[in-house]
Amino acid sequence: MPAAIALCVAGLWRASGNAYPMDEVLLAQAFPLLVSNFALNMWEEVGWRGYAFRTLQKKHSALIATLITGIVWAVWHWPLFFMAGSQLAANYHNSYPLFVATTLAVSVIYAWLYNSSGHNLMVVSLFHAASNSANTLLLAQTGIAYDASVFYFSAVAVLAVVLIGIFKPRYLIPRKESARPGL
Repeated sequence: MPAAIALCVAGLWRASGNAYPMDEVLLAQAFPLLVSNFALNMWEEVGWRGYAFRTLQKKHSALIATLITGIVWAVWHWPLFFMAGSQLAANYHNSYPLFVATTLAVSVIYAWLYNSSGHNLMVVSLFHAASNSANTLLLAQTGIAYDASVFYFSAVAVLAVVLIGIFKPRYLIPRKESARPGL
């Protein structure tokens, strides 16, 4: 799914009349990049989904819990917008509000994955690593991440809205309302 999202962004980029300079040699970096991103991102997910979201979800709906987690997650990354040469800031036009909006949408997707997998942090961590890897290879290294960041937000926002519509804000999983997911 992360590669499909990044390819959707590339497709929107091309559909808007821009060239997409993909170098197939970059794809050779996919597996090593995925492994290194997994090693880094799994620790984030232990804190964000494994502790913060899970704890918040005991008192709030999944949607409210994930929006709170997403805001804290975005604030956690805020210092990166002040670091010289920060790829994160560059990918979002140095627009922290765009980054926050994107993080909130992505947080909904991660909450759905977490709850739908029976609270499996491995699933969310792999998705996080795959997202970062796909975005690096298919957007950042092709030089379109900066200009296509609004397309990326649009793609993840549409996916988040669809997930909320299908799986409902209370649990974000395909279960009956009366069954709280493993809390």
